[in-house]
Amino acid sequence: MQLRQLCKISGVKVCFDTENARDSFYRAAVNFVIDDCSRAAKDMGAAKLNGEDPREFLAGLASNIGLDKFRAATLVCASIATRTRTCFLQCWALEIQGKRPEALDELVKLCRIHYIFPPEDNSAEMEMVSAGLEKNLHVAERVHLLYLYRSICTAGNLKTAAEALGLSLPDE
Repeated sequence: MQLRQLCKISGVKVCFDTENARDSFYRAAVNFVIDDCSRAAKDMGAAKLNGEDPREFLAGLASNIGLDKFRAATLVCASIATRTRTCFLQCWALEIQGKRPEALDELVKLCRIHYIFPPEDNSAEMEMVSAGLEKNLHVAERVHLLYLYRSICTAGNLKTAAEALGLSLPDE
C-alpha cells in the first residue's frame, strides 16, 4: 500500500529486474487486496485501500509497476478463481465437521469478494473452478453449498456461484 501511495503522490513508476518478479509482486498484492475485501465491513461497497476502491487500487498499482492491463486482469481473475475454489472447499470441510457458523463465514467472504470483483459469466477461470470442485465434491454436496450460498449471500451473483460449482440454475 505504501508503494502505491508513493507512486500515486510522486508520479513515479517502479521497475523490476524480471517480469517474473513483477508478476509475483502483483500476485502478492492481489492476494492482500482479496484478503482485505473478504474482511470488508457489512457494507460491501465500503471496502477501501488508502481511500481507493480495491479495483482502482489494483489498476493503479499495475500501472505503477509497468504491468500491462490485460496481464493484470488475467492475474486478478486467476486469483479470484483460486480463492473461489478454496472458499467452497473450506466451507464444505467445515460443514461436514458440524461447524455451520464457520462454514457460512467462508461463504460470506466469498460473497464479499465476488461483489467487489465479480467474475465474468462463462469465464474460463470459473470453468476451471467447476472442474476442480466436480472432482472433489459430489453433486448433492455442491447443491448443498449453493443452497448455503443463496441463504447467506443476498448481494452476490448466484449464477456465478452456480457456475463455479458446476451447477445450472433453473430459469427464473
